[in-house]
Amino acid sequence: MKSIKFNYYNLMNNSPKYCFLLLFIILLEFTFFSYVLFIKVYSKKTYYAIYQDNYLYIDTNIDNTDAINHGDYLQINNKIYKYQINNISELKIDEVRLINYQTYELVINDTFKQNEIIKITIYYNKERIMDKLCRLFFRKE
Repeated sequence: MKSIKFNYYNLMNNSPKYCFLLLFIILLEFTFFSYVLFIKVYSKKTYYAIYQDNYLYIDTNIDNTDAINHGDYLQINNKIYKYQINNISELKIDEVRLINYQTYELVINDTFKQNEIIKITIYYNKERIMDKLCRLFFRKE
C-alpha cells in the first residue's frame, strides 16, 4: 500500500477523487457551523391542560411558570395557537406531594370538548443554537 505524503508536488497533482472528498467535507463543516451560529430555536415545555368553559386550565409547579409567562405560542395536536393569559390563581399547596403550584387560565381561538384533557407544548425562549450549547457546557451554578 502506497502512503500519501503531503508535500507541494503531491497536493498539486492529486487525483480528483480526493479533491471532491475534501471539498465535500469542507462544505459539510461550513453548513454545520453556519447552522449552529445563525439558526434560532425555541425551548419547549409540555403540560397537560383541561378545557372548561372556553378556557384552558394548567396546573403547574411555581418553578415552571416562566415558560407560560414568557411563551410565544403553544402547540396542540400539531396545530399552533397564540394564547393569552386570562387569570393566574393564588399560590396553592399540594398536601400530598408538598409542592406549591398555580393554575393558569389561558385563552385560545379554538374549541374542544368540555372537560377534555389536552397535551400542550409551550414554546418559549427563542435563541441561537450556539448560545444554548454554551449555556449547557459552561453553566454557572
